[in-house]
Amino acid sequence: MTDTYSLLKNELKVYYPDVTDAELNEITNRLVDFYTIGAKAIYEAEKEVNIETVQLPDIDDSNGKRL
Repeated sequence: MTDTYSLLKNELKVYYPDVTDAELNEITNRLVDFYTIGAKAIYEAEKEVNIETVQLPDIDDSNGKRL
């Protein structure tokens, strides 16, 4: 597994060459936290969805017949 934190930090260093190391660490930490929270929220939301209760709308073909 690669060191994602270092890769992200190095990539940000290219885009923001004038920031200090402390600022770069803070930016990287916040970015990682942001995506971690987002991924957890999506995972929890998908766990809550019960496939058996999902109602799909009826689909009509071009002749008006229900499929």
